[in-house]
Amino acid sequence: MDDYFMKRLDISLNELRERQLTYENLEDHNVEYGSGDNSPATLSHSSGSGSGSGSGSGRQFRKLTYNEVSRSFDQYDSSKYFNEMSILQTYFNGQKHLYTYSKNVTYRKLNMLILPTLFLSTSGTIMVPFISHFEWSSGVISAIYAIITLLLGLVNYFRLESSYQQFSSLADRYDKLQTSLELTNSKLIFIENGAELERSVAANIREFEDKLSDIVNVIVPEDVKRLFPVICNINIFSFIRKIDANKRGLIIKYKDIKNEIRYIYYKNKDRDRDKDNRLQSLIDAKERLRIEIIQYKDVYNSIDVEFVREIRMAEDKIKNWFWGLLCGVSVEPINNPIIQKYLT
Repeated sequence: MDDYFMKRLDISLNELRERQLTYENLEDHNVEYGSGDNSPATLSHSSGSGSGSGSGSGRQFRKLTYNEVSRSFDQYDSSKYFNEMSILQTYFNGQKHLYTYSKNVTYRKLNMLILPTLFLSTSGTIMVPFISHFEWSSGVISAIYAIITLLLGLVNYFRLESSYQQFSSLADRYDKLQTSLELTNSKLIFIENGAELERSVAANIREFEDKLSDIVNVIVPEDVKRLFPVICNINIFSFIRKIDANKRGLIIKYKDIKNEIRYIYYKNKDRDRDKDNRLQSLIDAKERLRIEIIQYKDVYNSIDVEFVREIRMAEDKIKNWFWGLLCGVSVEPINNPIIQKYLT
């Protein structure tokens, strides 16, 4: 099911890129030749005469607004209201796996100390009657009980038993949050009004943020942190706000560059624009911003991919847990530049 939705998402993103590029070319063509199209993305409306002559005479230059540019990127994105809820669900799933893995690692460490303690304690009790008449018996028995004391001291020092219970409790709480969020997402599907849907999504995000503020997270072991670098270090609500702010800033820059390009077309219709270095630099900058904005639209999917990759790597490490416990674990670097920029 996950692979199916991932493929559908990739197809949708490719269609978005192709349609957006076609839209850009058509819009520049309309600006250059004074098309009479009265859509919000064209150069300008009529100055009042209502004429739409092909020469563009009588037209006044009108700047594109932020909403118009933003809609040009959002018109093919039917799931824009669910992006935040989807990444929140992915985050809860990642946190559940993080604390479940921490619980399992702590449980193994606890067993590695408790089982030898039980074995030595039982063996020492059985051996005492048989070796008590030897001179070296007191030394052996003292050594056995010294090792037992050391192992129990390590258990108390690292607080393995209490950590195991805390990790188990946190894993259960995040599992319940994930289930609750899935039910919430199911209800949102039936809301057809866009404004109402947007308000509901914002309200649900605030509700789950309040629920998370009541959870006191426990320090995750260092070997587990190395295995889950993104899941451990990301603050999902700060990430959502930062992504939205950065995307908004990019769209503003894109709008300004777009308006300047349109103004050059408007003022210099008969000029050889192929030799205009300023125009060419603006077109190049516009294309770079367009690609970056589309990357921001794909960032939630990229976070989901990173979470799934880390979870699968952790599952593979379970098979070699003893070697990983002794030598540590290595994690592949993050490939997405936007996620790297946020985490650094």
